Amino acid sequence: MSAILPPRVEEPSLSQNLRVLATRNFLAGLRTNMMRAIWQPFVLHLGASIPLLSLLESIGGLGGIVSTAILPLGGWLSNRRGRRCLVPEPWAHWHDKTD
Repeated sequence: MSAILPPRVEEPSLSQNLRVLATRNFLAGLRTNMMRAIWQPFVLHLGASIPLLSLLESIGGLGGIVSTAILPLGGWLSNRRGRRCLVPEPWAHWHDKTD
């Protein structure tokens, strides 16, 4: 008696993954540069000085002091509680549960 095997799912190729990552990075960089082009004149129009604008950009944002300082706390929490999937429910079926 032969066993019934589920259909084999094709893994995306490395070039497809690289293409997706490159597109994502391009769009993220485009977004960041567009936000800076709007953010800086807007803050200056509100009456902020150039040094204050520089301070705001160094404190906040993805590469700012606050987000960088919080990284060790996030690592400590993930080590204590275990890795959790933070994908919202509609996209949860994309997450590989074999981690």
